[in-house]
Amino acid sequence: MGVTLGSTAGMSACQRFYETVVGQYRLHDKASLIAQSNGGLIMYNWASTYPQCVARIFGIFPVMDLRSWPGLKNVASDQMITYPQLRHRITLKELEKRLSEFNPIDRLKPLAESGVSIMHVHGEQDQTVPFEPNSGRTRQLYEALGGDIKIIKVDGAGHMGGPEFYESATAIDFLLG
Repeated sequence: MGVTLGSTAGMSACQRFYETVVGQYRLHDKASLIAQSNGGLIMYNWASTYPQCVARIFGIFPVMDLRSWPGLKNVASDQMITYPQLRHRITLKELEKRLSEFNPIDRLKPLAESGVSIMHVHGEQDQTVPFEPNSGRTRQLYEALGGDIKIIKVDGAGHMGGPEFYESATAIDFLLG
């Protein structure tokens, strides 16, 4: 799909995919999502728009705040690597004004209200997607909304961690719910 940065066009593509796999292939109508790095933007925005379609979200150092990565100027520019039809079509000024409509960290309420469970694994030394404004702040806000969330903070790990990010029995148990 390319880097959609959580755009509405990207969410529409995700919804078409969901409808196809649930309708044609009779997969479960409550998805378990994996949101890795910038994939957090699209997975969380889609999930917040269609919370009835989601059971749980497992994040691997997911971007939750556009201000932390890639930065609002990059979201509003044509310079980000993606398919042109999936880009945000918004000016920087308009994005700043309407940020809560596009920013996953600001769109958690529908997920909490629908009982979506969340688990993140995030390196505490991540310089690309810093822990605190992303997974740390998500935990604080989601708990305040009454949501079920678990954060696994990996000491000393950066953005491209090792097996603790990808070979976790805890994560598999969570995803299989």
